[in-house]
Amino acid sequence: MPTKGSGDPAQAEEMLGPEPSSVEVEEWATRERARRQAWLSGPTDIEKAQWAEREHDRRSPHQDSPLRRAAGANPSRLVQRYMREVQLATEGAVSLLLNVSISDAFDKLVQAGREWEDEFATVPPRRRRVAMEPERFERDTGSNSGRVPPPSQTPLSG
Repeated sequence: MPTKGSGDPAQAEEMLGPEPSSVEVEEWATRERARRQAWLSGPTDIEKAQWAEREHDRRSPHQDSPLRRAAGANPSRLVQRYMREVQLATEGAVSLLLNVSISDAFDKLVQAGREWEDEFATVPPRRRRVAMEPERFERDTGSNSGRVPPPSQTPLSG
């Protein structure tokens, strides 16, 4: 009697199992044709509506709001989660305070102040037109009302 590894072709055929019959192959081909035709036809109206609703929910700007996350959630678990987040934030703040040197913290604060001034506190210089010589109509009339007067030549008394 041949053993399992002896290479007997009859035993190798038994190990593979029976091949599908032509009826089974035809049934599979029919199912596959129907599946491919359904794919070519595209989604149904119900599938389109379901997709649109899922996409709307996904893109909603308030998706991560606490009220949305809490909808249907156990309130005690929600409180536990927020308490844990507060604990982690406190531990993170203490860690930052202990691991940052005073000079680094001061340098960062000074840099932040400079960035604040650059962005919000500086006002661009106000420009106004100053005539370098009298306009033509001013020369004709002798009026100096539109010009900035020249600096006085007398020394200032202190």
